[in-house]
Amino acid sequence: GEKSRFQLFGNTVSTAAQMESTGKPNKIQVSAETADLVAISGKRHWVFQRIDAVVEHGGLGSFWIEPQTSEQDAKYEHTMADRNVADSSKSSDFLVVWSSDLLKDILKQLVAHRKDAGIERQPLDEIINYELNQTVRDEISYSIDLPKLDPASKKTDPASIRLGREVEGQLVKFVSMVASLYHAHPFHNFKHAANVCTNASNLLRNIADENIRQRASEPLTKFALVFSALIHDLDHTGVPNSILMTEKPRIATMYNNKSCAEQNSVDLSWALLMRDYPDLRHAICSTSAELKHFRQLVVQMVMATDVMDKELNALRRARWNKAFDVDAPSQDIEAAASNKSDAEQIS
Repeated sequence: GEKSRFQLFGNTVSTAAQMESTGKPNKIQVSAETADLVAISGKRHWVFQRIDAVVEHGGLGSFWIEPQTSEQDAKYEHTMADRNVADSSKSSDFLVVWSSDLLKDILKQLVAHRKDAGIERQPLDEIINYELNQTVRDEISYSIDLPKLDPASKKTDPASIRLGREVEGQLVKFVSMVASLYHAHPFHNFKHAANVCTNASNLLRNIADENIRQRASEPLTKFALVFSALIHDLDHTGVPNSILMTEKPRIATMYNNKSCAEQNSVDLSWALLMRDYPDLRHAICSTSAELKHFRQLVVQMVMATDVMDKELNALRRARWNKAFDVDAPSQDIEAAASNKSDAEQIS
């Protein structure tokens, strides 16, 4: 109706006005959607997110476009060609680079945040790997404290952060290895994972609620979300858990016949990260506390992708009802967590 058209038009004008009033001389500023189109066209290295983000009514950030000379473009393309990508197809090459760049940008934000917060890195050999003698599913928490990020605390420009050749190289190699562990299924493939990475990144830019946006903007939380999107279907066999358990009895036994595909994805990707990429791991988690929190976030997010499990769905509904005070019969979170058999009976 008239009202919806006015709201859409008004929001667009408001965003344009804010971008115009906060522009800088000799700078090209674009919306997130335009930045995505530039990146998809092969000019990802032209796009830089604003640190002093222009936030519109829906929470959408803006980007600078910095065109490169033909010589600079050629140098970038040569660098990309030298990278060790598992799948030789151009499509997979692009998706590996795209996903790596998404994670690299957030990793720079994370390092800048630590610098502003005065967080000191522990030596790598002192950071305790977060391992438990239980299944991934048993690690699920029914609440995780997400720290708020005060926009006023941002002082360091992430664009000024240099991660180093080892970290950036290991990041690309890790994403390449993840890509190689996806199978050529029609849906649960690496292209799907890369699409989910992009959508997760876009989702973070479009959170309207200020309280939620401050929590979701915390860099380790952001990195965990995009990382989880990358690995959530790793080694997926292309069949649902109900069939997987009959075709792969060893995996079914290992994971107690519950969320087998999701738990397998977490276990494989975590073992890969912990074993082969020490510099990358240290950049992601600079303390034992960060590693523990990162693990909790990844487990929670990947396990949330099992939407067919009745028990997990019941627990999610209980948590939603408690969080938003829904006027419908609801369970207490603690009761749901301690009595899973009853939770399974909820339709």
